[in-house]
Amino acid sequence: LHDVIGLLGENIGVREMRKHLCWYTKGLPGGGEFRQRINHIEHRDAVISAVASYFDALGAHQGTHAT
Repeated sequence: LHDVIGLLGENIGVREMRKHLCWYTKGLPGGGEFRQRINHIEHRDAVISAVASYFDALGAHQGTHAT
């Protein structure tokens, strides 16, 4: 995210990363809700927060289903 924003600026960089984040989360638990949320975010800090929250929750979910 930081590199893309450095290269393209925040507006375009955030939009570009939203696309990649949607690809990365396809098929993951809660991915649909995350994609709906992330596609409305326009600022770097909000993307970082959303990604951290999603993957923290995903990690907790995976931990409860470990064998």
